[in-house]
Amino acid sequence: MNTANEMKNDVDRVREHASKAVHAVADAGRAGVEAARDTVTKGKDAAVQYAQQASESAKDYAHQANDKAHEYAGRAKSQADELLQAVQDHVEKHPLQAIAIAAGAGVLIGTLLRRR
Repeated sequence: MNTANEMKNDVDRVREHASKAVHAVADAGRAGVEAARDTVTKGKDAAVQYAQQASESAKDYAHQANDKAHEYAGRAKSQADELLQAVQDHVEKHPLQAIAIAAGAGVLIGTLLRRR
Protein backbone atom coordinates (compact mmCIF):
# COMPACT_ATOMS: atom_id res chain seq x y z
CA MET A 1 0.00 0.00 0.00
CA ASN A 2 2.93 2.23 0.51
CA THR A 3 3.45 2.35 -3.18
CA ALA A 4 -0.15 3.30 -3.80
CA ASN A 5 0.15 6.07 -1.23
CA GLU A 6 3.45 7.18 -2.68
CA MET A 7 1.93 7.23 -6.17
CA LYS A 8 -1.05 9.19 -4.88
CA ASN A 9 1.32 11.64 -3.17
CA ASP A 10 3.36 11.92 -6.37
CA VAL A 11 0.19 12.57 -8.39
CA ASP A 12 -0.92 15.18 -5.84
CA ARG A 13 2.47 16.89 -6.04
CA VAL A 14 2.39 16.86 -9.85
CA ARG A 15 -1.15 18.22 -9.74
CA GLU A 16 -0.05 20.96 -7.33
CA HIS A 17 2.97 21.87 -9.49
CA ALA A 18 0.79 21.90 -12.58
CA SER A 19 -1.75 24.12 -10.85
CA LYS A 20 0.99 26.51 -9.75
CA ALA A 21 2.42 26.54 -13.28
CA VAL A 22 -1.02 27.29 -14.76
CA HIS A 23 -1.52 30.13 -12.27
CA ALA A 24 1.95 31.48 -13.01
CA VAL A 25 1.29 31.42 -16.74
CA ALA A 26 -2.11 33.08 -16.23
CA ASP A 27 -0.54 35.75 -14.02
CA ALA A 28 2.19 36.37 -16.58
CA GLY A 29 -0.46 36.57 -19.32
CA ARG A 30 -2.48 39.09 -17.31
CA ALA A 31 0.68 41.12 -16.65
CA GLY A 32 1.53 41.04 -20.35
CA VAL A 33 -1.97 42.14 -21.31
CA GLU A 34 -1.85 44.93 -18.74
CA ALA A 35 1.55 46.08 -19.99
CA ALA A 36 0.28 46.03 -23.58
CA ARG A 37 -2.82 47.99 -22.53
CA ASP A 38 -0.62 50.59 -20.79
CA THR A 39 1.61 50.88 -23.86
CA VAL A 40 -1.37 51.31 -26.19
CA THR A 41 -2.93 53.90 -23.87
CA LYS A 42 0.32 55.87 -23.67
CA GLY A 43 0.68 55.70 -27.46
CA LYS A 44 -2.90 56.85 -27.95
CA ASP A 45 -2.43 59.72 -25.51
CA ALA A 46 0.77 60.78 -27.25
CA ALA A 47 -0.93 60.63 -30.65
CA VAL A 48 -3.85 62.73 -29.41
CA GLN A 49 -1.47 65.29 -27.92
CA TYR A 50 0.57 65.42 -31.14
CA ALA A 51 -2.61 65.88 -33.20
CA GLN A 52 -3.74 68.72 -30.93
CA GLN A 53 -0.37 70.43 -31.23
CA ALA A 54 -0.40 70.01 -35.01
CA SER A 55 -3.91 71.46 -35.14
CA GLU A 56 -2.88 74.46 -33.04
CA SER A 57 0.19 75.02 -35.23
CA ALA A 58 -1.94 74.83 -38.36
CA LYS A 59 -4.38 77.37 -36.90
CA ASP A 60 -1.51 79.69 -36.00
CA TYR A 61 -0.05 79.45 -39.52
CA ALA A 62 -3.48 80.06 -41.04
CA HIS A 63 -3.95 83.18 -38.91
CA GLN A 64 -0.50 84.43 -39.84
CA ALA A 65 -1.17 83.81 -43.53
CA ASN A 66 -4.51 85.60 -43.27
CA ASP A 67 -2.88 88.57 -41.55
CA LYS A 68 -0.16 88.77 -44.22
CA ALA A 69 -2.76 88.51 -47.00
CA HIS A 70 -4.69 91.42 -45.50
CA GLU A 71 -1.47 93.40 -45.12
CA TYR A 72 -0.47 92.80 -48.77
CA ALA A 73 -3.98 93.56 -49.99
CA GLY A 74 -3.90 96.84 -48.06
CA ARG A 75 -0.55 97.73 -49.59
CA ALA A 76 -1.75 96.85 -53.09
CA LYS A 77 -4.89 98.96 -52.66
CA SER A 78 -2.85 101.86 -51.35
CA GLN A 79 -0.45 101.67 -54.28
CA ALA A 80 -3.33 101.37 -56.76
CA ASP A 81 -4.98 104.43 -55.20
CA GLU A 82 -1.71 106.37 -55.47
CA LEU A 83 -1.29 105.35 -59.11
CA LEU A 84 -4.88 106.32 -59.92
CA GLN A 85 -4.36 109.70 -58.25
CA ALA A 86 -1.15 110.24 -60.22
CA VAL A 87 -2.93 109.44 -63.50
CA GLN A 88 -5.82 111.75 -62.62
CA ASP A 89 -3.39 114.56 -61.74
CA HIS A 90 -1.53 114.06 -65.03
CA VAL A 91 -4.77 114.07 -67.05
CA GLU A 92 -5.90 117.29 -65.32
CA LYS A 93 -2.56 119.00 -66.01
CA HIS A 94 -2.19 117.73 -69.60
CA PRO A 95 -5.69 117.00 -71.00
CA LEU A 96 -4.72 117.11 -74.70
CA GLN A 97 -1.79 114.76 -74.19
CA ALA A 98 -4.08 112.35 -72.26
CA ILE A 99 -6.65 112.41 -75.11
CA ALA A 100 -3.93 111.72 -77.68
CA ILE A 101 -2.53 108.82 -75.63
CA ALA A 102 -6.02 107.35 -75.15
CA ALA A 103 -6.76 107.67 -78.89
CA GLY A 104 -3.45 106.02 -79.79
CA ALA A 105 -4.11 103.17 -77.35
CA GLY A 106 -7.61 102.74 -78.81
CA VAL A 107 -6.26 102.55 -82.37
CA LEU A 108 -3.58 100.05 -81.32
CA ILE A 109 -6.07 97.81 -79.47
CA GLY A 110 -8.55 98.01 -82.36
CA THR A 111 -5.86 96.99 -84.83
CA LEU A 112 -4.77 94.05 -82.68
CA LEU A 113 -8.32 92.82 -82.21
CA ARG A 114 -9.13 93.02 -85.95
CA ARG A 115 -6.21 90.74 -86.77
CA ARG A 116 -7.72 87.90 -84.79
